[in-house]
This record gives sequence, C-alpha cells and structure tokens, in this order.
Amino acid sequence: MNSFESGQPGEPSGLSDDKSQPFALCLEAPEQLPTLPAAVEVAIYRIVDEGLANIVHHAKAKNGLVRISVVDQGLLIEVSDDGIGLPEGYRHGVGLHSMRERTVELGGRWSIQSKGSQGTRVCAWFPLTNEGPRGATWTKPASSS
Repeated sequence: MNSFESGQPGEPSGLSDDKSQPFALCLEAPEQLPTLPAAVEVAIYRIVDEGLANIVHHAKAKNGLVRISVVDQGLLIEVSDDGIGLPEGYRHGVGLHSMRERTVELGGRWSIQSKGSQGTRVCAWFPLTNEGPRGATWTKPASSS
C-alpha cells in the first residue's frame, strides 16, 4: 500500500492544480497482476487518471483511494474519495462518459456510486479467464515458503 499527499514534493506531475487543499491518496494492489493487452492497460490508465482528476477538481476530498484487485474472473479498478459526492440530478460529463465507454468497449462493466456527502466511487471491471479474452493472461503468483 502506498500513500502520499497531493500537492507535496514528489507527487505525480500535473496531479494537483490547487496546492492549498492537499489530499491523501492510497493505492491498494496485489503484488502481481495479470498480463493485460495494451488496450486494457491504456483504458485502466485513463480511467484512474480521470478519476484522480475528478477528485482534485471536484470532490473537495481529504482522502482518495485507488484499488486494483482480481475479482470474479476479472480485474476490478476502483477510484473513490470521501468528498462532497455528486449533486442530485447530476448528468455525466465527458470524463465519466469516456470512462464508461472505454470499459464497455473492452467487454467490461462500469458503475458510479455517490451517497450525498459521503464521497464518490467509480468502478471498472474487465473480464479475465485463463485463456485471456482480448489477449489477457493470468499467471498465479508462486507461493512463498
């Protein structure tokens, strides 16, 4: 698990425009992940990038989380925050629409959840099998003795 404060030295370039409101970002991911086709890797990168941009520019969050996990024969990407959530009646903008499109085009499922002032959670799930649809493969980690 990695954590850093946005707006601090060493942050990824371009992550935060507003240095006065830092937020803690936590990354949770297994040590080994499946080998993925380039299209899925790019989609995941863009989804996480857009999710973090939304936290920085809209959420007014103190904490953000990026979680990557292997679930239900697929790779699940979650980007969540503890910010203000989506306003009632909110319609998806270009960024959220793009996240959904990228996921669905690759055979995945996408969702967004927001409960008032309890933050927002975006999930993208991409299918994996032993054969690897769309070229993905999964090699189980060797057990440690």
